[in-house]
Amino acid sequence: MSSQLLDKREVRIRRMFGQIAPWYDFLNHLLSLNIDKRWRDRTARLVPPGPASLGPILDLCTGTGDLALTYDRDARGAVPVVGADFAHEMLVLAAKKADAAGAGGA
Repeated sequence: MSSQLLDKREVRIRRMFGQIAPWYDFLNHLLSLNIDKRWRDRTARLVPPGPASLGPILDLCTGTGDLALTYDRDARGAVPVVGADFAHEMLVLAAKKADAAGAGGA
């Protein structure tokens, strides 16, 4: 087996996610048969946003920001939501989606 296939270095992973960023949402919806949308809604119901006094919601590995945007929608902007990802290209798409959704602090 090629050592390239087993290479899990951060630079390689970051590059891979950067390359798939333009297709990430499409593939996520297609490959999950749109179950990913229901999963995000269920997550926000099971762990609802609390009052702002508890602090912000942090979505690590936010990708293109869908879970963060679900929380922002459910919190109605009353709780800060922060999305973080190590793939810059994903964050660029997340910021565009947040702007289009009128999400707070985008």
